[in-house]
Amino acid sequence: MRTSASGWVRSLWLLAEKRGLDAATLFQQADMNPAGLDDPLYRYPQDNITRLWSHLVAITGDPGIGLQFGQSVNASTFNAIGYVMQSSRTLAEALEFGLKYQQLASTQSIEAALSAIVHFSRWILQAPLTPLEIRIGHAPTVTSDHYQHLLGCPVEFKPGATCLVFPRYLLDRRLPGADPTMQRVHLNFIGEQTHAQQRPFTTQVEQVVGVLLPLGEARMERVAKQLHCSVKTLQRRLQSEGVTFSDLVEALVFETACGLLRQSHLDLSDVAQRCGYADYSAFNKAFRRKSGKPPKTWRQHFLGE
Repeated sequence: MRTSASGWVRSLWLLAEKRGLDAATLFQQADMNPAGLDDPLYRYPQDNITRLWSHLVAITGDPGIGLQFGQSVNASTFNAIGYVMQSSRTLAEALEFGLKYQQLASTQSIEAALSAIVHFSRWILQAPLTPLEIRIGHAPTVTSDHYQHLLGCPVEFKPGATCLVFPRYLLDRRLPGADPTMQRVHLNFIGEQTHAQQRPFTTQVEQVVGVLLPLGEARMERVAKQLHCSVKTLQRRLQSEGVTFSDLVEALVFETACGLLRQSHLDLSDVAQRCGYADYSAFNKAFRRKSGKPPKTWRQHFLGE
């Protein structure tokens, strides 16, 4: 599933507010949880971001709204990759890293990326920068003068790849913030997060449920909040992996209970509490339904008593 960093989406929220729109309502319409904006590790599905752009265009009546996106970008817009770019040796190296992690799905997101790259390149160079030309593979959304005003150079529209052309001397210019050591730190961090995000969603839900279970708070709403998604998205993503939330929790509770019952020093009421049950009788009934034996009998059988 294609995703984008929370910093990128945060800039969308700010763009909506700048246009006088109710950003919270827009996010709700796109089934996006604003809580993820404050989590630098969170990523939003690209399909939801495309819906958000569609709502922005519909409400503002401005199909070229993506071009305004880049005017307020900084390193945090790109999360960790922004700091990799900032600490790169040259502008060419920075752009290579930035484009490697870009995933674009709509006309507005493509134009937002062009705007962001131009403005962010000026920011990390700490110098004026004007592209030689820009070629865009989709039809114009606004007048050519509007593109030239916001991007700083003539724009050509023709089917095919979208690209930016910079002078060679600017691409080879050493960046003021070049720092190979810091760049390696940020690249290692990105590698670790990429590996974590490749885990099945079910595994991520199980980890959150495992933390909330002893607190008696392993409810769908609470788990969704911890994962910075809506209940609807949580259900949909679990369903895509052939799992329901209730079945996942039931299996995890049983697995947890069995592990605790193997520890003979634990009182049965403690086991029930750690499995999220306020009273032992409810736990006893649920465990018996699952295993065919009450917890006490199951423990005795396991311990050979």
